[in-house]
Amino acid sequence: MILFRRKRAVIWTVLLVGVPAALFFIPIEDRASGPFALRPAVRVELRAPVAGFLREIRCDEGDRVSTGMLVARLDVPDLPSRIAQKEAEVREAQAKLRLLETGPRYEEIEQQRRRVDRAEGWRDLARGDLTRTQQALAEDIQRLDKLIGQHNAERDAAQDVLDRAKRLRGKGTVSEDEYVEAQKRLRVAQALADQAQAQKGARQALGTREAETELSRREKELADARATLTLLEAGTRPEEIEAERARLARLQEEARYLDGVQERLPIQSPVAGVIVTPRLKEKAHQFVHEGDVVAVVEEPAVLEAEITLAEQDVARVEAGQPVELKARALPFETFTARVDRIAPAAARGDVQSNVIVYCRPEGASAELRSGMTGHARVYTGRRSAGSFLLHRALRIIRTEFWW
Repeated sequence: MILFRRKRAVIWTVLLVGVPAALFFIPIEDRASGPFALRPAVRVELRAPVAGFLREIRCDEGDRVSTGMLVARLDVPDLPSRIAQKEAEVREAQAKLRLLETGPRYEEIEQQRRRVDRAEGWRDLARGDLTRTQQALAEDIQRLDKLIGQHNAERDAAQDVLDRAKRLRGKGTVSEDEYVEAQKRLRVAQALADQAQAQKGARQALGTREAETELSRREKELADARATLTLLEAGTRPEEIEAERARLARLQEEARYLDGVQERLPIQSPVAGVIVTPRLKEKAHQFVHEGDVVAVVEEPAVLEAEITLAEQDVARVEAGQPVELKARALPFETFTARVDRIAPAAARGDVQSNVIVYCRPEGASAELRSGMTGHARVYTGRRSAGSFLLHRALRIIRTEFWW
């Protein structure tokens, strides 16, 4: 064909060489496309700062709120009582701390010294009473010993009389009545001797117990008074002052926390927008935990599109590149935008990861709503068709076939 059909050879040469070469000189618009979803650029969730009941709700779904506007108000039933109790505890701790820092007064120390002097006087009196009681005990024991000796002598005499009466009774000299009388006198003398012996034992057992007990009690009172005086003269320990300061700081922090809870009961909107929470009024008087969502505020006038692109298409996407959006709800309108930013991390998909690209539609229609979806194209710049096709082919070969 080359030797005899030169025209055809030239045509094939032009086709095989010229067309690929021309592709590298024909510029096309490179783009990355993917689905998008609209979301409000301003969206705030109003959460309950503390656990409580929703006492009142000022707004409902669709109402527009301004910055700082009251949306709802919480109610913690026992909060005022807890605040009053904590303030009373703080005042008590402050007074106790001042008392510890001031220390004992001069009058208290002097009064305690007089108490010690009185306790010493009472102790000395108890010692004197014990000495006198011991002397009285010795005298009582001596008296009882003499009484016992007297009754023993009378008993011995009665025994001798009874023995003589018994001998004379056998001879008929003593009558029966005299003999019985002698026995009676012996028994009386024996009983008196036993009674005196019992009195002596009881007196010895009682002894000076009461006086000794009283002396011990007064010595203990004196020791307690001296110990109290020593503590007063030494003053307050630094550790006690530090402990009370720490307790006061803890109570003050708890009081500040309760005051903060009181200030956080009104739930206000930090931004201007529209309430989008369905049936918000029905939440009145419900109990909410800390962190629960009470309402959601969105600004529908400023929407942001989240474009989901495949990870291999994001390499040439940069901030500021033009974007075209076509929403499913408005298929005959095309909205323009520019890339604001690219997500720093990819989101894991079923087969491959995706990267989110953010942009804001310019001149968006009022019919667009948050949550609407559609298709987007991100124009990444112009380059030749040949390099575009070659890049796509090499990416597939080197990635999928490990070449």
